[in-house]
Amino acid sequence: IKALLEQSDKAQQIFAVQLLLNHTTPAEALPNDLWNALLNSTNAGIRTIGIQLLGQFSDENLLKKQATLTDYSVSPLEDVRQAIRPIIGRLVKKDEAFAQNLVEQFVRLLLRKEKYEGLHKDVSLLLSQELKEFLHTVPRKITFRLLNSKYTPGQQVGILLVQKYIAASTLSVRNIIRLA
Repeated sequence: IKALLEQSDKAQQIFAVQLLLNHTTPAEALPNDLWNALLNSTNAGIRTIGIQLLGQFSDENLLKKQATLTDYSVSPLEDVRQAIRPIIGRLVKKDEAFAQNLVEQFVRLLLRKEKYEGLHKDVSLLLSQELKEFLHTVPRKITFRLLNSKYTPGQQVGILLVQKYIAASTLSVRNIIRLA
């Protein structure tokens, strides 16, 4: 199957993926080199199916792969970032520490220059949707750094944080003007 995935012919790659989807071997039992071939394929459809197969892992086993899942969340490939979101959404409901770690990493990422186009937008969506229940831990100081950020997605997350977690009566006139 791995050899078929590594072929340049898309028909052979699709055939390999169909074999995997219909195979009796559980996704968790697939070897790492096969996972690498799936998730690093030049074919976006195959990468997406690789993430879907990854989603078949038990939550317990996925939580052991937190670093890998975090890497997929900030992948240079937009389709990988999009495909991993439902898995992240499922796992953060089971492991608050994982969720808090992601919030901390992603908020810091929004304060830095975007490594590749669309990354800030996708991270902002993860924060405002899958991780919204865990944003309460973002410090007030960081919230205002986001508001003053050069990057629109960071500003949008900052606005969300102000709306949900900072009472209007505690805002300075300067901050109120910035929000306007």
